[in-house]
Amino acid sequence: MITMTIDGKVITTKTNKTVLQVAKANNIYIPTLCAFSGLETRSVCRICSIEVKGEAFLNTACSTLVKEGMEIITNNDKVRNARKVLMAFILAEHGKSDNLVGQINKLAQELGVEKARLELTTKPDTASILPHSEYIKLTPALCIYCDRCISVCKYNIIHRAKKGATVTLTFGDNNESLDKTNCVHCGDCISVCPTGALAERV
Repeated sequence: MITMTIDGKVITTKTNKTVLQVAKANNIYIPTLCAFSGLETRSVCRICSIEVKGEAFLNTACSTLVKEGMEIITNNDKVRNARKVLMAFILAEHGKSDNLVGQINKLAQELGVEKARLELTTKPDTASILPHSEYIKLTPALCIYCDRCISVCKYNIIHRAKKGATVTLTFGDNNESLDKTNCVHCGDCISVCPTGALAERV
């Protein structure tokens, strides 16, 4: 067992746990986006940024393991400003939060970021829907590349290709239709998607 503090609260906990896990167990709220219980930690969005006393740079709560004597700050100006900037980058890829649904829209409002403060040279077509399957559709403009769908797929079908403004999701070995892969249409990717980018085709 170790003793640490989060926002001044003294906590005794087991080792081999992340700051996010310990915070949740002690009813301390840290906003998250790409983190999802039971899935591999990828630290893609960095919305769960925290300050560890004595360290120059912010860490991610979802991937930082707790240590003896660690002092964590989850909600000061430095942390809040970092989260706002990160959310601004996400919104810059999608125009404004009105284009998004579910968890991402709620989080943007919570962080006080109502519209993009940045402009990217390349933006996805908000009307584009790719018919990747008879049962599943992908709307690229809604995808924030949190990698939840990649982590949850048991058949290693979903991948991320390219980087920056040109990043995209691909399926199978040659970016083919899901119907041409070994996808069983279990719907796990849909269930973990925070924006509705992957959805059931109706």
